[in-house]
Amino acid sequence: MAQIQSILLAPLPRSLRLIGIPIAAFVLTTFFVLLGFPYQHLTSRATAMASQALEVEIEAASSGLTLGLAGPGFRFEGLRVETPTGDVYSIDDVRFGAAWALSWFVLEPTLFVDVDSRLGKANGTIRIGDVSGWEGSFSAVQLSEIPFLESLLPVQLTGTLDADGSLHSVDGNYVGPLDFEIRQGVVAHPALALDLPFETLGGAMVFGGEAMVTIESFSLVGPMLEFDALGTIGNGTSFDQRALDLDLRLTDLKPEVSMLVESFGITATADGTASFHIGGTGGAPDVK
Repeated sequence: MAQIQSILLAPLPRSLRLIGIPIAAFVLTTFFVLLGFPYQHLTSRATAMASQALEVEIEAASSGLTLGLAGPGFRFEGLRVETPTGDVYSIDDVRFGAAWALSWFVLEPTLFVDVDSRLGKANGTIRIGDVSGWEGSFSAVQLSEIPFLESLLPVQLTGTLDADGSLHSVDGNYVGPLDFEIRQGVVAHPALALDLPFETLGGAMVFGGEAMVTIESFSLVGPMLEFDALGTIGNGTSFDQRALDLDLRLTDLKPEVSMLVESFGITATADGTASFHIGGTGGAPDVK
């Protein structure tokens, strides 16, 4: 015990003091400068730059420094985002900064991004450069709270979305895998005589290659039917021009759904099963 006490109470070697004290002073000074930096004065300028780049109106209640395992970065809290169409979104917290990535050595920045809002949560990395892309996940995303989604999908869709993906841009097209699951939602379309509620709707798909998307698995489980689908959706400037090559199998069809299916020229068996192929294009599908 006496030996340990003497070691603890012994003065630091002169060489260690000459090196360690300046380093400690620099670290502490930097820490308190960062801690006390007036980030609030940068908030309006940063949100103005982001508004111009994204072509939306952004306001933030506060901003500051964030530290974590992903590395040091910045945070914005209490964001209000208004799109050109007048839609307004509230985002509780956004954190971003330089991610640990080798892409920096080839002058292609990679940023980590964490978003928390009542619409849902998102986290991952965004790569900026000749090979731009995103890798990460979404959780608890409320699809009914995202108005612009209707213009992106061929159907109206509600529910709570979880998704994981790794997509990057090649010649203006997205390439990579995406897995998703939507819970407790509804599928609707003007061509359908009734809405289709579901308990789960999920799948695994790969974007890019010879087709715009290859569907490796796609399934729906609901009180009115269940179905599985496989196939591809081809490349094209719009959905109407994209070639379809899809195989679908429907099971556990309720009578009202069987009538709807047969109205499209598809025969449903007495036990509520139907299998068919969709070819042609999105604008002129060929159902067999």
